[in-house]
Amino acid sequence: PAADEARPDVAVGSSGAEEIYACYRAGILDGSLADGSFLPDSGIKRSEVAAIIVRMFDTSERRSVTLG
Repeated sequence: PAADEARPDVAVGSSGAEEIYACYRAGILDGSLADGSFLPDSGIKRSEVAAIIVRMFDTSERRSVTLG
């Protein structure tokens, strides 16, 4: 499971943090940088949206992410 404050740019209690961490735990998100940063202030690319959608519906595509 993800530890609180495991992503350097997603503070627990911030807007959307609960959902973001849930998606990391489920393997739907794996981060944008090598450290798994979420980059909440940047735009999302079409390829990133496609990867998220695929991982939502095809569990074999989900990522194993260690948080914390």
